[in-house]
Amino acid sequence: MRVLKFGGSSLADFACLKQVAQLVKVQLKDEMLLVLSAPGGMTDSLVALASAAEQGFDFSEQWQALVSRCEGLKADVEKSGVVVTSWPNLGELKNKLDGVSLIQCCPDQVRAFVISFGERVSVSLMQALLNSHDARYLEATSCIASTGGYIDAEADLVTSKARFQAVLKENPATIYIMPGFTASNDKGELTTLGRNGSDYSAAIAAACLGAEICQIWTDVDGVYSADPRYIKKATKVDFYLIKKRWSYLTLALKCFILKQFYRALKRAYRAKLKTRTTLMLKAL
Repeated sequence: MRVLKFGGSSLADFACLKQVAQLVKVQLKDEMLLVLSAPGGMTDSLVALASAAEQGFDFSEQWQALVSRCEGLKADVEKSGVVVTSWPNLGELKNKLDGVSLIQCCPDQVRAFVISFGERVSVSLMQALLNSHDARYLEATSCIASTGGYIDAEADLVTSKARFQAVLKENPATIYIMPGFTASNDKGELTTLGRNGSDYSAAIAAACLGAEICQIWTDVDGVYSADPRYIKKATKVDFYLIKKRWSYLTLALKCFILKQFYRALKRAYRAKLKTRTTLMLKAL
């Protein structure tokens, strides 16, 4: 089993989605689990929508912009000759936002649903693009168990491992595609794993499945000391090798600063973790 995680900027539009699908097809050998973030910028839009609704503001323009983007992505993918199934219910999202606006309060349980909507969009689109390669939608809430509330939850790795093994045994496939960022509590309710939670999701999956490798894909040509979009003097960092309870792990600085990611890595043992860049696709 190999785990590959793709961030939002690598899934921002149809061209990006198509490149990722191409990469997966090239790398496909044995079983593979893809962990996907929301399309670039969509989580921020969802956070803003929840905030506007909570404050009783008119969010109709923001809502229409979100719908237009989601439906535009779906239309672009289907123009390539595939059919998008398991499409997330925009009506359900709108109903929750309307409820928040009515009471001018956004409970954490509702907020978790709203801000994690984009990951489900990404998975539905990618499943369609990879459907001819035996791709299956893997619901994160059925696999990753969490504790600690609806927002910024922590993974329960023991329970998650049992869940992953049971779900994959009952649903054999060549490619599994799972939304990042989400999990579920002991009541089966959706929870979220905090910002950058999709990296955490990938590490959890790799640890629970005893993955051969976990790759964190990004659209820059390496890992930098700061965000190069905003810090002109940001410098490129090669990698860190950390030796603890396991053999050497190749660990990007981006992953190193995520305390949750590190906790999951401690259970990964011999799994290799690496960062890759979708810029490599230009050579394919």
